[in-house]
Amino acid sequence: MAVDFDLTPAQRAVKRRAREFAHDVLRPAAEAADALPDPQQAFCAMKPVYRQAQPDRRHPAPRRTRPHAR
Repeated sequence: MAVDFDLTPAQRAVKRRAREFAHDVLRPAAEAADALPDPQQAFCAMKPVYRQAQPDRRHPAPRRTRPHAR
């Protein structure tokens, strides 16, 4: 049986959005945080970016289900 490793259109869309977020939001914020002399300040500077990266609560990701062990 052959295994298909091609991404589905939905998976490609997630990959594209993650790449855009990393390029447009995460990279500039990380560069600014890296320029701060105090690690605590750098950490605090990144917190808003991580909040922005949280998934949209209005459209939660589908939950994975596992078969029940017997």
